[in-house]
Amino acid sequence: MFRGGYEHTIDEKGRVIIPSKFRSRLGERFIITKGMGGCLFVLDENEWRINFDDKFRGQPILDVHTIRLQRFFCAEAIEATADGQGRAAIPATLRDHAGIALQSEVIIVGMTNRLEIWNVDRWKAYNASVSEDDLIASANATGVGHTQLIAQ
Repeated sequence: MFRGGYEHTIDEKGRVIIPSKFRSRLGERFIITKGMGGCLFVLDENEWRINFDDKFRGQPILDVHTIRLQRFFCAEAIEATADGQGRAAIPATLRDHAGIALQSEVIIVGMTNRLEIWNVDRWKAYNASVSEDDLIASANATGVGHTQLIAQ
């Protein structure tokens, strides 16, 4: 499980340190791709396979929804590794999607089954835009925070 957030700087070569707590869970190879809301998603190989590869293989090849999702998530996805100092290189196309400049601050946040890498200003703006009513509506829609009673 991924939880917590860590601020780091993208270096002049487009690399970012993946916190060791997260690296141990990601494994040697992991996938970095465009994420929703202007961030990047980072998934271990198993999560990528379950949530993308397996799902796409089960869809008709000419399905417009599948094609749209594949183009967004797969076209620029990369298989990444961390170097000896724990840094992963993020290509310019992915940095551009997330509004991440070289030598800028990012936040890497754990989202249970994936990481998200955000431009710090975008992350702050996103959080400021979400109201408590939004959170309650999302909790109700997903069942998060609700306890299910089990009949005896």
